[in-house]
Parts: sequence; C-alpha cells; structure tokens
Amino acid sequence: MQANSPTATEYALVDDWQAEYNELELVIGTVDRLSDYGMTLPDTVHLCMQRNRVDWFFTWQLLLIAAATLLFLALVGLEVWQWIQ
Repeated sequence: MQANSPTATEYALVDDWQAEYNELELVIGTVDRLSDYGMTLPDTVHLCMQRNRVDWFFTWQLLLIAAATLLFLALVGLEVWQWIQ
C-alpha cells in the first residue's frame, strides 16, 4: 500500500468539486449564449417565470379537478347509501 494514496473521503471531495465545477461551467456557458442574443440572466429568469405561471381558474385543470371531486362524492354517496340499505 502506498503512503500517499487518496482516501475515500478525498475521492468524495474531488467528486463534489467536479460536480460543482460542471454546474458552474453550465451556468457560465448559458450566460455566454444568452449574451450572444442580447439577453441577461435575470431577464431570462423573469421571462421563464412568466411563461410557467398557471392560472388555475381559466385552464382545463380546474375542470379535471371538479370532475374528479364529483366522481369521488358520487362514489362515497353510493357507498353510504348501500351501507344504509
């Protein structure tokens, strides 16, 4: 065994540093590509937040939730009615 061989903790630290470096490279690369189009990172984040906003009262999700609720209430009502009979 070598005296200077890395330990498992040192390997884990190197892996963590490599993961953080990869994330930083991704962010820096993204900012560079955005600057090619004349956009800044805060502008892009603001744009994405506006695009991902869901208005629950004007979408099909509200109808789906209402239908599921009515079906659930109907099934519970049938079970209670059968139990009473």
